[in-house]
Amino acid sequence: MTRELKFAMDEIPFKIKFSHATFEREASSTLWVTLKSNSLEGLGESCPRPYVTGETKESVAKFLSDPRVQKFAEAGSPEELSRLIAEDRTWLDQNPSAFCALELAWWDLYGKIKNQSVENIFSGSIQHQRPPNTMVIGLGTPKKMLKTYLRGLFLGFRDFKIKVSPESAKELIRFLNHPAVAATKLLKPKIRLDANNSFANFQDLQAVLNQIPFAVWAIEEPFAVDNHQAQTEFLENSKSLLILDESFITVAGLEKYQKHFSRICLNVRISKLGGLVRTQEALVFAEKNNILWGLGCQVGETSLLARAGLLILHKNSHRPLFWEGAFSDHLLSYDPITPKIKLGPWGNLSGEAKLKGPGLSLTPLKEHFNKIFG
Repeated sequence: MTRELKFAMDEIPFKIKFSHATFEREASSTLWVTLKSNSLEGLGESCPRPYVTGETKESVAKFLSDPRVQKFAEAGSPEELSRLIAEDRTWLDQNPSAFCALELAWWDLYGKIKNQSVENIFSGSIQHQRPPNTMVIGLGTPKKMLKTYLRGLFLGFRDFKIKVSPESAKELIRFLNHPAVAATKLLKPKIRLDANNSFANFQDLQAVLNQIPFAVWAIEEPFAVDNHQAQTEFLENSKSLLILDESFITVAGLEKYQKHFSRICLNVRISKLGGLVRTQEALVFAEKNNILWGLGCQVGETSLLARAGLLILHKNSHRPLFWEGAFSDHLLSYDPITPKIKLGPWGNLSGEAKLKGPGLSLTPLKEHFNKIFG
């Protein structure tokens, strides 16, 4: 019997406006895909972003309406799914987030058909170690950033990602030079910056770094993706690592960094890479080439993508440097998935202990999805 595929875009309001150097967002932009076989149904999620993968609502609809996607839906085993992914690599490279939602729905459905959790059917042995979760500090006044930072320390966070842009650099410098921040050095906070492609050249960025009294171990995407000169100057002269996010969409795209593999760190996000299989392929490449990595997340993702992230964390011996995610209704006005995979104080993660059922072990909120799919 042919498996029924449905898809829909969704927006879930945020509790607070989220801002960085290139945009402000007040709601999520989420793609849902369902795959149904008889009485069983799988659900998948992704977060297509035009400024990351070039995908739009129109391109997502075109991809998922293409008759060729049905072969992925009908795959009879993980091995067949992986083979189909390899055969259509170029097409999927152009539509990674759209495919991610479909692929996650497939894993959820396949696990339910086999009555096994996705951990049992996805390749790799279970690793029980994972890094502490990251607290993200957005753009704001020095007072606001200080308040968020101190609250994070109080809640047990020691890993911080701080947003920055040329326009907000003065506020960042004032915040990090505050006496209260200096007093926290004994706690050994780990600080990295995320510039969201906002600096024009290496010299402007370095001028900011020179005024920061903390060791900044890495900068995420300081320059435009196609600003190879600035990236090269950074890699050859900075003491900080370069974290690749928008500059890392495919494994093939890493070739231009081959001379500097020891100076980069990959921000691994399942949605932009195109699902679990393609993410795992990227991490195999990273491990073979001694490239560092961390698990990132899309702003506005629900507990479904957070749950997929846990699988990637637990199925890799190549240990990540950081882990972002599990924000659930800390950011979203509501999370339509239960159990909520939600970060708590001191790194405690609610919902994880309940992931014992088949597939992704999640339950969608019927009222929400009836409204989305009609």
